[in-house]
Formats: sequence, structure tokens, C-alpha cells
Amino acid sequence: MWWFVRNEQAGTQQRLTSNGKWGEKELLAHVPDMSQLNQHDVAVKIWLPEVVARTLKWVADYEGVSQSSWVREHLTAYVYGQAALLAHRIRAKRAGDNDTRFMLIDRSNESGRWVYKVPQLGKNAVAFKLWMSTQMQEDLMALAGHAGIGLSPFLREAVVGELLGRGSLPERPDIIGMPSVQALAWEQGDEVPTAVIEAADFHDLGYADRLWLDEGQT
Repeated sequence: MWWFVRNEQAGTQQRLTSNGKWGEKELLAHVPDMSQLNQHDVAVKIWLPEVVARTLKWVADYEGVSQSSWVREHLTAYVYGQAALLAHRIRAKRAGDNDTRFMLIDRSNESGRWVYKVPQLGKNAVAFKLWMSTQMQEDLMALAGHAGIGLSPFLREAVVGELLGRGSLPERPDIIGMPSVQALAWEQGDEVPTAVIEAADFHDLGYADRLWLDEGQT
């Protein structure tokens, strides 16, 4: 998990260039390839306080990335460090990778409409589903275990800390709030009530299943 520890143990620590700066070549030589992080093969469910979910959407929209991409990038830095994140970005850019997981089907020639089935988690709680690599999940679980909490609560605190500052975390009851029964059930993978929301009324806040209804369906 800890690339810098492995490098030190292997005696491969790189020296700075003569002018005291690293170029891309030196950075990539120092940081191992973490392309396995691009395999988003597992999903973790998290409930977020509504104020956090709205802040996440605003920040991600402002930076022009998906909410999941924003969280994954910050988790990469959280777990592996800023140097690893930078090297990961450079390699992804060189490879021409993008972060699109799902391709939306064009149904503009069909009669019907898109709707969203939104998990109902109670007042001030928003469902969020984060796809990530198995490697990242395992490393995050190790950190969560070290902190003595479950993976979903650990991720929630990480997201809150990134968005609102870690100075907010000592005030957990006020910032995070108390979870509802539905919110806890959602994180554990249990079925929760859902509501069908018309596309015009869904503002991409949190997770929802996107469904196509043919004309006449309700």
C-alpha cells in the first residue's frame, strides 16, 4: 500500500535534479504505476448530510468533473499522497484515459421519458454510491480499521473533511448529524424505500437509478 516505504526499503529513493526540482520523468520513476486504481470494480454506499452532498455537487460542477471523480481523486491523495496523485494524473493523461464509467443510451427518437428512482433516507440525508478499485477499497478498509470505525463512516468523514475542513470533524453531531434507520440500511446494502423523480426535478444530488419509461408508463 505505501509506495514510499517500499521505495526506501528497496533503496530506489531518487535524488533531486541539480536545480532542486523534479521533472515528470523523475517523478514517474519515483512513484510506481498505480493504474490499477482506474479499475472501478467495486462500489461503496455512503449516506451524506444534505449540506455536504450539495457542497460536493457545487465543487465538482465548478471544477468540471463528476462527483465520483472528485471524491476518488481526493481519496487517492488522502491514502497515497499528493505525489502519487500527481504521478497518477500524468500517467492517465499520457494514456488518454477518461473517467467515464457509463455511456448513456440515446433514446431521443423514442416516445417516453427518463425518470430517477431516488433512495429515501430520511430528512437531511442523501444517498451516495462511489465506485472505486478493489485496491483502494482494501487500503481504505485498513485505514478505517485502524481508526476503529466502518468503511462507510470513515469515507463520510474523509469527504466532510475535504469539503468543509478537518476543523469541522470535532463537531461531528452538528455537521454529520444522526443517521436514520434508512440511511444505515442503505450503507449496509439493504433495500430502502425509493421515490420516482422526474428528470426535470432531479438535480444530480447523490445516487439514483436512471430509468426509461415508455410513453404511457408511470
